Amino acid sequence: MILVDLVQASTWGGIQTAVLAVLAIIVTITTALVGLQIGTVRTLRESNRDLRDRVTDLEKERLEDKAENAELASENSLLKAMVTGKVEWIAVTDQLEGHSREAVAHWTATEARLDEILAAVRREAK
Repeated sequence: MILVDLVQASTWGGIQTAVLAVLAIIVTITTALVGLQIGTVRTLRESNRDLRDRVTDLEKERLEDKAENAELASENSLLKAMVTGKVEWIAVTDQLEGHSREAVAHWTATEARLDEILAAVRREAK
């Protein structure tokens, strides 16, 4: 269509009309491309804002996770101390049981010896 207009335009006015038509098409295409570029920039800015918000949320979650990990580490230390205390308690009770067995053996031997002494004293007293 433009070529037909150019061929038919033999006067300056006809050429002027064809040039204006071409310029109008170029301006229209340029305006559309600028509009498309503006839309793309807005989309990118919104995506960037969404990503920044997501990063902020993830950083908050990370801090919360660190706090929770610290709390769990504290509880873990407490449980380890309790287990260690239990092991120490078992060692103490084992030691007490050993002493108790020794004491029973000692008092049994002492009682037997006292019975012998009593029997000897009674024999002497007769």
